[in-house]
Amino acid sequence: MLHFTGGLGECQGLDAEAIHVCAWMTMFKPLAVPASTVQPRTSFTDVMGSEPPASGTVLKSVSPNVAEALGYTPLDFLFVDRQHGSPVTEQLEHLVRVADLAGLPTIVRVPREDTSLITGFLDFGVSGIVLPQIEARAPVREASSHMRYRDGRSLGSFTRAARFGEVPKETYAEHVNERLALLPMIETAAGMEAVEEIAAMPETTAITIGPGDLAWSLGVEFGGPEHHAAITEIFERSAEQDCPVGLFVPSTAEFERNRGRAAFLIYSSDVSILMKHFSEQFGGE
Repeated sequence: MLHFTGGLGECQGLDAEAIHVCAWMTMFKPLAVPASTVQPRTSFTDVMGSEPPASGTVLKSVSPNVAEALGYTPLDFLFVDRQHGSPVTEQLEHLVRVADLAGLPTIVRVPREDTSLITGFLDFGVSGIVLPQIEARAPVREASSHMRYRDGRSLGSFTRAARFGEVPKETYAEHVNERLALLPMIETAAGMEAVEEIAAMPETTAITIGPGDLAWSLGVEFGGPEHHAAITEIFERSAEQDCPVGLFVPSTAEFERNRGRAAFLIYSSDVSILMKHFSEQFGGE
């Protein structure tokens, strides 16, 4: 909001161009919002574990328009893939900005064992980092050192995530340390063996199950009894450590199967849903 103050006396004696700038600065002054009232944006942890479980989808199209449109649906968050989809950093920043305006927090999967981009992603507003193929504690600790101030991340409070310095430093530090989500993926046989120790780590916000790679690693049929048993085992062993679990689900049937036990579900992708719809509508006999 702008407030007309009137009075241009302080602009006298300046040249024409300077008077023009001074007039705007003097006559139209923002009504300041007290810094203590400015808060960080909604985080993934704010929606995770809701009833029913938080639901999102993979934004495979990396389209800002689609991200905005999905903000008008019941979805709770968006998942963007830098491991396989790999939108460029500038493109990812636009997606996060649009998703924020639509009220959707964004989580991003980074490439395996590549933590170099984590801090930058968080600085422009990503609220959760997904770590693929985790099989030990060390990669989780390393990722947290780029994520949380208490674990060694460099301080940067004049960023988009901190509303360009408008969020008080102490408030933003608490947001970074307590509300950003670190989500190790269990999707291999070796990861299953280490699931308790990974779930028990204070750095871990929730376990994320990658069912496709898990079936491949275990050598079992995707969606078969052995596959479902392995997924249930991860849920149960994580629950023993009081650690929430989320899951990628490819269908509404799998969504319903896991609705009662998951903290969050990542359903299909925008591109897959679009292709499925048109195939069903116009696929012919």
